[in-house]
Amino acid sequence: MGDIFIPGTSLKGVFRTAVLYNMLKSSKDNNLAEFKEVVEKRISTDIDKKIPKKKFFQWGMEKWLESFVLEDKKSAGDKIKTRCPNTDWFRMFHVADAYPVELVETILIPVNILKKETSGWKYKTESAGPPTIIWIECIPAGAIFEFNISWDKKLFDEFKKWGNKINSLPKNLDEILSSVSRWAGDVHGFEKDFSEKHELQKWYQNNTPNFRIGFGSGMTSTTIAILLDEELRKKVRNYAGLNKGDATAPKSRRVWLQDNAVIPLGWATI
Repeated sequence: MGDIFIPGTSLKGVFRTAVLYNMLKSSKDNNLAEFKEVVEKRISTDIDKKIPKKKFFQWGMEKWLESFVLEDKKSAGDKIKTRCPNTDWFRMFHVADAYPVELVETILIPVNILKKETSGWKYKTESAGPPTIIWIECIPAGAIFEFNISWDKKLFDEFKKWGNKINSLPKNLDEILSSVSRWAGDVHGFEKDFSEKHELQKWYQNNTPNFRIGFGSGMTSTTIAILLDEELRKKVRNYAGLNKGDATAPKSRRVWLQDNAVIPLGWATI
């Protein structure tokens, strides 16, 4: 009806990415050889097999977040254990749509594409010469949104009852929020290092957000990419995105040039 809001499904997607990232980071820190064998080797093999892009890493989501065991209530009273579409860990975590606490109007801004080349930094240009510009409608900086999150304790008890291995998964709202902060801190550090010797780095030096969402977040903020070996990251990018050969992955960032400042998109504080 014309009201600005952020869908709860989009917000929940950020939490989901953060939790999965932290689980796999812990696995990598505890046993690097196993991480390479179970995660990196499988990703590389799937690319070699040309797994459909829409199903890429679907196995990972199923393995770590969805394949749990619950009582099969369709079995005429028999208490057997089975996997089903309802055995997703994030069923316990509910996120409502977010609405602004005060009137907010969107703004239209020109976004440039910053590329990291071996010879230095460049902005993408059209064939005729002018810089490539993407006009996007966005929420202005400083806008405050409010939303509710909740944790289903009864369902959590059901998941625990059936012997599921839950040691590395969040068990309450505080642990989920902590996962988001740790994930965002790692992404922030990665982006800060990436932007070294460019004006973009000043933004990362002067700002410490702990949440990222929406257009322009990129590969680093929507996947587990920064956990992967550099060469595998390139392989993923070349297969699932645009083939940039041996260029660093990800190679480009969408930024807003405003008042001599270079501003990345999507960062917020929760």
